[in-house]
Amino acid sequence: MKNIELGATGEFLVPGKFPHKTEKEHFERYVFASKFAQNKSVLDIACGVGYGCKILFEAGASSVEGVDISEKLINYAKQNYQNDKIKFNCYSIYDLEKKKEYDLITCFETIEHVQDDRAALRKLHDALKEDGYLIISTPNRRITSPKAKKITDKPSNPYHTREYLLKEFIQVLKESKFNVIDIYGQRNRIVFPSLILNRILNKVIRLDYITNAQPKKFRLAEARYFTLVLKKSSNKN
Repeated sequence: MKNIELGATGEFLVPGKFPHKTEKEHFERYVFASKFAQNKSVLDIACGVGYGCKILFEAGASSVEGVDISEKLINYAKQNYQNDKIKFNCYSIYDLEKKKEYDLITCFETIEHVQDDRAALRKLHDALKEDGYLIISTPNRRITSPKAKKITDKPSNPYHTREYLLKEFIQVLKESKFNVIDIYGQRNRIVFPSLILNRILNKVIRLDYITNAQPKKFRLAEARYFTLVLKKSSNKN
């Protein structure tokens, strides 16, 4: 197969073709999830070019399957990251097979892209083993799309269908029968009520560059990206 070259479109990350800040945010999500991957069967949904599957496998996962809707990205992933324990397949989140279950699913910066978030989450719920974990991330609308006051408002990112506030996202997850175990944030910072003040502060101090890309607990601060650890409800309970 001819070597596949990918450009930087902004829709998916290609390592080495994006600013260090952006790469750090994406890689740190997988480094965080790798703490849960030891001896686990893992599904990375919307895996993109596949670098995250390599991180999860090297952290001790027993097997990793990367899935993406883009055939070109999957072919790139196969060329660069596939081995006996890392496999890549091309299909959408809606086509997950219920008969195949995983100990851990990672779903990073994906749910904001889909048309039907609840249907997608039901698919992820069904694909988990009993008491399996889902680690999921999504942008915080208050920071990434400050002009979008409601969940139905169009986000600033043209590739996104919707963006959430934390309470909205938790509500959707609970409706999809996930138990919220822990909540983390990336690029945590103070957010002021004034949109103009926030713009000035970010421009002067460049908060996205000085705040931490690692998922961290936050209380008074806001996070640019939410990362939630969820557990599938056991049918025995």
